[in-house]
Amino acid sequence: MSDLFECAVLDNGLTVEFRDETIRYYGDYHRVQIDVFIVFTDGRREVFQRLERMGVSGDQLDTVKTQVMSSFRRDTLRYMTAEHFAEKFLKALKVRKVKPLAGLR
Repeated sequence: MSDLFECAVLDNGLTVEFRDETIRYYGDYHRVQIDVFIVFTDGRREVFQRLERMGVSGDQLDTVKTQVMSSFRRDTLRYMTAEHFAEKFLKALKVRKVKPLAGLR
């Protein structure tokens, strides 16, 4: 089950949601997975990116989640605040959705 980990409203009107999809997969080892969604001003919600780290021990979960989120904020969130980011992202999304799958050409 996904939990809303964090939510940020950007200056350009977009909302960025971070959902925690972390699972335990063997003993005390986990796959940290944080899915990043963009919520547009019209309410439309699209997947933007999946942040993952494998083989995280239980005692390091909070630390690794913080590191993954800090890295995203430092490297990607600044890019997403650009004025025309929403239009560019939707345009790229349309291209991605019509791209044929390999082997089915």
